[in-house]
Amino acid sequence: MIKYILLFLFFIKNVFALQINCEFEEVYQDGSVQNGIILISEKKLRYEYLDPSLYTIIKNATGLYIVANYQKKQSERIFDPLMNEIFMIYDDFPNINNIYSSKNFEAKVYFSKEHIFLSRISILSQRANLSINFLNCENREISDLYFRVNPLHDYIY
Repeated sequence: MIKYILLFLFFIKNVFALQINCEFEEVYQDGSVQNGIILISEKKLRYEYLDPSLYTIIKNATGLYIVANYQKKQSERIFDPLMNEIFMIYDDFPNINNIYSSKNFEAKVYFSKEHIFLSRISILSQRANLSINFLNCENREISDLYFRVNPLHDYIY
């Protein structure tokens, strides 16, 4: 009987473990746009720009890293307070608040009525003002391989 209860609890935990895969669109105050994908699994995050001249940001148990999309075998740890604070918003998933603020930024979070994730985050800071729109979000199993650095593994959409 205990085996069945443990098996049931394991199954229930996995059913409710959300892993999010979305496309994103960053829209800046000057009208410029950058596109990419975001993957979230437990306390791990991958924020990847589609432009090969840009980069991918990985947040995992060892820290926050940036990897140039054209040089996937070399990563750099990020110690930027603003970026660390913004990416901490995703640590609250699925219990994300409506507003986040600190001395470095203010973020407003908008929840989607169409899919299981957010629809948008607006970020106001001294360095940048932008909106991040989330599109085509799905709850899909995501391998831990995609949250590793050195080397960065290509994500297959």
